Amino acid sequence: YKRVAMSKLNQHTGLWIDIGVLTSNLSPIEKLVLADIVALCSSGNEFFKTNKVMAETFNVSLRTINYSVSSLVSKELIVSFVTTPYGNIKKKRVISVNKNYLKNLKKL
Repeated sequence: YKRVAMSKLNQHTGLWIDIGVLTSNLSPIEKLVLADIVALCSSGNEFFKTNKVMAETFNVSLRTINYSVSSLVSKELIVSFVTTPYGNIKKKRVISVNKNYLKNLKKL
């Protein structure tokens, strides 16, 4: 058991920020949020993190995340929609990367 735990401690994890995102005119928190979304969506997944989870992850206020997500949507870098999977009453927000997000970054 201790060997497994120690090997997990030695694994490196992190967040890759594309150079196009890093050198863009986005705010620092917008860059982090976008990089987080791109990292998860690049492997074919959808992004389900709540704004509260992102706020805790990046150690910023919920208001800052709300503004950043709205800003990224308005800049056409991400797409956000609400779905009710399998006819459930509970709604779920899904965020995905706009396929042309790198081109849209250059327009900013």
